[in-house]
Amino acid sequence: MKRRVSIPAVVRGAIALVAAAGLPSLACSPAKPKSAEDVVKRMSDRLAAAQSFSFATQEKHQRRRGGAVVDVARSRSYTVKRPDAIAFKTAGGEMGGGSGSYDGKSLTLVFTDHKAYARVKMPASIDDALDRLEEHFQAALPVGDVMRSSPYDALVGSDMAGRYVGREKVGASECDHVAFTHARVDFDLWVAASGEPTPCRLSITTKGARGPLSSDVTFADWNLAAAAPASAFHLQVPPDYERLPVAAYEATPPAPAAAPSGTPQAREGE
Repeated sequence: MKRRVSIPAVVRGAIALVAAAGLPSLACSPAKPKSAEDVVKRMSDRLAAAQSFSFATQEKHQRRRGGAVVDVARSRSYTVKRPDAIAFKTAGGEMGGGSGSYDGKSLTLVFTDHKAYARVKMPASIDDALDRLEEHFQAALPVGDVMRSSPYDALVGSDMAGRYVGREKVGASECDHVAFTHARVDFDLWVAASGEPTPCRLSITTKGARGPLSSDVTFADWNLAAAAPASAFHLQVPPDYERLPVAAYEATPPAPAAAPSGTPQAREGE
């Protein structure tokens, strides 16, 4: 007669759990993209199709102040309604808390901490308004590219070299990381690998004559069907706020090399 081996209850329980669990899950993660351009195009197509959307950012920008480079940190929340409306709120930064709105006619910025505001006339579309901010006011927005009618065209130029870096985590999200380089601007972009292909992070480095400067933006709270009343894009300014003069520059200093038409919106802070 064979001797019966006693198996402790804890071991029997462990065996039962393994048996119940079965084989490891064969579910696959999303297929990896063929190229860096594919990642940006997938993101671009989805954002371009969203007629009203919102998101939040945590931003850190390097700026030149005198002979030093300083870090400026801020957080913002944005609501965008294509083709001609943007509203946002800001916390932190050099001007402190405030808000802004663009309604297809003008851009209004309210600096709550200073009881001041600025208002300038703007073209009738988001794309043209962002161009005017960049060209005439030297105030390009790093997040502006994701609001354009074609984020792909805004980000990727014909003379930029791109590569797919790999899968990486940004917070709790698994993302496709891509990197693009150019003589004047480099950028890295992380796009959600599953679900909606929204941007998770954008890092831009401008390579000016006085050395590089960087902007790093982390995105959160994407809503690609956000509803906002028309009043959200018409900012009301308290009557006791002082209006600040705004200087427009018709020409910018010559650059050492021409930037491509598709280049991330970042500028060297002076």
